[in-house]
Amino acid sequence: MATTRKFEITPEVCKKAYEYASHGLTEAQIAQSLGIHPSTLRKKKNEYEAFDSAIKAGQAEGIQVVANCLFEAITKKGNVAAAIFYLKNRANWKDGETQIVVQNNVTKVQQVKDARREIREALKAA
Repeated sequence: MATTRKFEITPEVCKKAYEYASHGLTEAQIAQSLGIHPSTLRKKKNEYEAFDSAIKAGQAEGIQVVANCLFEAITKKGNVAAAIFYLKNRANWKDGETQIVVQNNVTKVQQVKDARREIREALKAA
């Protein structure tokens, strides 16, 4: 017969969950690191707002660190690939956009040209 151990949410557990999440671990990986099943993690997140908030805050911090590194690679190091990645993910930029669509009195083609110009200027300034 399998035995179940009681898993309690403490400030220390919340701190560990925050740290794991801030380092990019998935919820399944966080559960494994805490020695619990992923379904237990989901259940505890629903039961304890502090636990859920710790994981969400850790995830947000991890994303912020990566975004800052990416932005620095673009603006200070002139990393064109990073700039393209950033624009595709943050500005809905697409390669080879040539279709003219009027949107808020600005054409998409002009937006792409403006974005390319801004990248070139930022890279020159870096």
